[in-house]
Amino acid sequence: MISLTQGKIGKVYVIHSVENLPFKIKRRIYELGLLPNQKIKVVRVSLLKKAYLIEVGGYCLTLRKDIATAIKVTA
Repeated sequence: MISLTQGKIGKVYVIHSVENLPFKIKRRIYELGLLPNQKIKVVRVSLLKKAYLIEVGGYCLTLRKDIATAIKVTA
């Protein structure tokens, strides 16, 4: 199990859990479709590695590094 920030670009992962986030942010993450057992793909990383473009549920979404670190995935 690794964090989303350690994932390779273009590889598909499965979300295992979302950890160490305040309730308000975790609830919003779940509302966006980032639920356990959901497939997720890292599309692109910003130049300074502060933002991550991901694809989940057929749409693209950008996450800050601190939120992406809290999302644990498996290959």
